[in-house]
Amino acid sequence: MKSFLKNILQQFNKNLEEIIHSNANSKRFLIGVSGGSDSMALLEMFHLSGLDFAVAHCNFTLRGNDSDLDEELVINYCKNNSIEYYRNSFATKDLSIRNHTSIQETARMLRYQWFEELCQTNGFEYIVTAHHLDDHIETFFLNLVRGSGPKGLRGIPLKNKNIIRPLLTFEKSVLEQFCNINKVPYRLDISNQDNKYRRNYIRNIILPSFYGEFPGLKSNLTRVMSIQNEYYNFVETKVDLYVKQNVHRNNYGFKLDLTKVKDLDLTPFIIKSWMKQYGFSISDAEDMVLCIKENKSGAKFYTQHSMAVSDRQCILILDKDIDLGSISIEICNTNLQYGNYKIYIKSSDSLPLDNEVKISLGFEGQLLTIRAKQDGDKIKSKGMHGQKQKLQDIYTNAKLDYLQKKTQPVVVLGKDILWIPGIKKSMDTIDTNEEGWIIGIE
Repeated sequence: MKSFLKNILQQFNKNLEEIIHSNANSKRFLIGVSGGSDSMALLEMFHLSGLDFAVAHCNFTLRGNDSDLDEELVINYCKNNSIEYYRNSFATKDLSIRNHTSIQETARMLRYQWFEELCQTNGFEYIVTAHHLDDHIETFFLNLVRGSGPKGLRGIPLKNKNIIRPLLTFEKSVLEQFCNINKVPYRLDISNQDNKYRRNYIRNIILPSFYGEFPGLKSNLTRVMSIQNEYYNFVETKVDLYVKQNVHRNNYGFKLDLTKVKDLDLTPFIIKSWMKQYGFSISDAEDMVLCIKENKSGAKFYTQHSMAVSDRQCILILDKDIDLGSISIEICNTNLQYGNYKIYIKSSDSLPLDNEVKISLGFEGQLLTIRAKQDGDKIKSKGMHGQKQKLQDIYTNAKLDYLQKKTQPVVVLGKDILWIPGIKKSMDTIDTNEEGWIIGIE
């Protein structure tokens, strides 16, 4: 019995220090304790190891008197052992209804949000949860039936930012045995026997039949998840480095340049990882991968707060679609702003510069409009003998990207397009030093 307890504590402390890559005695930990055997075993291990820690208990008020009894057990243990503790109660069900989220998702959000607040205000460096090997395997199967990618098939990570899980190598039965030998009290959650919940069905029905049919499956699954985790971390490191070097911010959002990917097999991972950061679904990310492979531009995908656009071998993520609107003014000496551009109009007898066009004095008082391209726009270009060109074709030939197309000013005189700055002038412009109106953009 003594050797059992000694081995458990040695393994626990070894796990802890391997996760944090440091001496655990120099750190401050916040432990999430529900009152079940897993978290009470974790609490006892911290207590016996003499580490600097405190306890946080969430009462989600979902199980009536049972929830209160869980809280009472945790608090009594802490008081009896002079352990610092924090407790909080949440109207979980009401919040779940208001936010249109599941009970489990709501509870998770509340728990970790509060834990982070406690860390910020009390100087805890790590949040510790009591997830164990059986949770690890159940999560693998849950993610498998959901169709998760490499990240989900790792199971539960040992470390996620400041959240650590030093019990992932322990089976639940070992933790219960540890509690029983040490006379550590714990509560049973009868809802864990309700097989209408998918995790419980996997735990109580599927896995026992698998273990009975395939001896050694548990250790094999652990190995598979470990290998999967190594591959995932390797790819994620490469993805993070590429994104860091090739994402550029502009006035409207972010641009990911994919032209510098040397290993094309990495492209789908880069796209999926980056889009996920902004809340896009895996389905949208997979469709975006297809657009980039087929060099399609202009495909748009939306979240509540962002829009992603395929743009040849680039992806744009914008706060919203770009619409600079339009401004109109009668021709006279003036200055005005359009988006990031400064527009000026002045009378002059000089030749127009590269960023200017000139029209005759006879246009004084006529309406000048600056706007973006519209569907069906055409221009009577100089040198085209009166023939009109579609702006869509002009933009394509100029190889304008999505942002350039959306922000390229179009100068309209009356009803006719006068000028596409930097690209085309209409037949109505003049290139002489006679007195006229100069329109410039900078």
